[in-house]
Parts: sequence; structure tokens; C-alpha cells
Amino acid sequence: MPFHFSTDADRQAMREAAEEMRVHRELVERYTVCREGDCTPITPGQMQVVNGLRRIDPNRPR
Repeated sequence: MPFHFSTDADRQAMREAAEEMRVHRELVERYTVCREGDCTPITPGQMQVVNGLRRIDPNRPR
């Protein structure tokens, strides 16, 4: 079985990836709202559409 020796650059890349995942989880947790019925995570903008406060305009320019 071959061995892979991690270099300093490999270890740094793994630390950076772990930090990115931690920040992503934190942002998702902070800015995601759960609907009460089924706890499906949705954003506040999607919640406005669900509650009828905002309509989706299919003809809006992209």
C-alpha cells in the first residue's frame, strides 16, 4: 500500500478547507429560516414569497 506524506502546503490546504467548511456552516445556520411545517430550510426571501409578501415575476429581466 503506498504511503502519502503530507507536505506543509498539503496541511495548510487542509486547514483552509476546514475553515471554509466551518464558515459555510455558520453562514447557513445564521441566514437560513425553517418553515414550521416540515423544517425545510429556506431563505428569508423565499419565505416572503411563501407568505405572499412578494411575487415572482416570470417576465423580469435577468
